[in-house]
Amino acid sequence: MQPVLEKIHQIPTYSFSLKEDIIPYISIPWHYHPEYEITLLTEGSGKRFVGDHVEEFNDSELIMLGKNLPHCWRNDAAYFKKKEALRTRAIVIHFKEDAWGNSFFQQPEMIHIQTLLALSGRGIRFTGGTLQEGILLMERMLKVSGFERVLLLFQLLSTLSKSHEKYTLASLGYRNRRNENKMEQIEQVYQYALTNYLDEISIDYLATKLNLSISAFCRFFKKHTGKNFTRFINEMRIGYACRLLIETDFPVQRICFECGFNNPSYFFRSFQKITGQSPLLYRREFKHS
Repeated sequence: MQPVLEKIHQIPTYSFSLKEDIIPYISIPWHYHPEYEITLLTEGSGKRFVGDHVEEFNDSELIMLGKNLPHCWRNDAAYFKKKEALRTRAIVIHFKEDAWGNSFFQQPEMIHIQTLLALSGRGIRFTGGTLQEGILLMERMLKVSGFERVLLLFQLLSTLSKSHEKYTLASLGYRNRRNENKMEQIEQVYQYALTNYLDEISIDYLATKLNLSISAFCRFFKKHTGKNFTRFINEMRIGYACRLLIETDFPVQRICFECGFNNPSYFFRSFQKITGQSPLLYRREFKHS
């Protein structure tokens, strides 16, 4: 599935967009937009997709995304059940490169920010002290207006540009490959996996959809993601299992079936392989942490 072009709604009296979302779950699909994006998530958990990168998110995280970089966040399945008292909170900034003039970021004083903007084409996650500073600045931005809000944005960009507490998300070659047919096929697989990872997954269906044999599909997926498709699906399921172990008292065997496995022995082996410990030990360590 092709990423959807998202239209960012901007208030005419501001040079950039700032919003706070407090929602039951994230509903924006796999998408892209010409604006740069800085997202601070303070509540919520699930999977984050950026280009060809997939990773779990859980509560506080600070992400910067370059223009036209496909991405989406997908909450865990529990968020879509009305009986669950869960929510997601995010502060999101969008700005265009020419918001303050065509050559604004080309000035000598902006050299570090130029580098940051270029690096964000792969998506960047910030950690440690940079994350904490980002939280303070973005929370303050919600409380001010006018020029003070713009100053805080530039302070945030300066902080991010000088940080050593960061890592890139999408692979180095993703931007050059994104418009090719093969990357469009990977995006179709991601969309299918996002929707169906708790159900029975048919590799035969996906292979047919992409006009490939099953063996060709498996080679194709491994080549373009660095992992086999079974591992990819299992990581999504085990991520949900971890959440159930932490937030419920469900027996482990029930969790096995809740997160898409139909064989407890295989679930135990997969959980051990991905997390390095058994489900019971994972639950015990979390409760005593």
